[in-house]
Amino acid sequence: VVSATFDSPRVALGRIARGKGGLLNLKVGPPSAVQLDTTYLDDRIRISRGASRGVPFVFAATRVPEAGLWRSIHERSPLSARAAGRCLLVAGIFLAVGVRSWLSAKAALAAFALAAGLKLSLSTGGIVVEETEGDVAVSPSSGVL
Repeated sequence: VVSATFDSPRVALGRIARGKGGLLNLKVGPPSAVQLDTTYLDDRIRISRGASRGVPFVFAATRVPEAGLWRSIHERSPLSARAAGRCLLVAGIFLAVGVRSWLSAKAALAAFALAAGLKLSLSTGGIVVEETEGDVAVSPSSGVL
């Protein structure tokens, strides 16, 4: 049994070439951990199952240069989902102030920014950790993805 720890999920928008890490780099959930039982291993592939629920994990070795682009995203400080949500709330308020008709495209954009900003500001992330008789099980929730 191997313990694997995962950093918070990230969403990066924009070019990640040349080590820039994306124009917008968001952290959208909490870190997580899982225990893995390896069921198959060779020079190219490792197949494991989550120890608590049996969820399969498949890891493959590669020499493709683009496979290392994740490093530039990981090295850049992320903007948290809550901070992004607050920015959207402020933008939504500024958009809503100048709305003359609530049936306009500007009103729809303001409503979207306000709704998305509220969701991100109040989000606890996309992973729920459940305690089950001494084991820790990690399961997806309906939070931000």
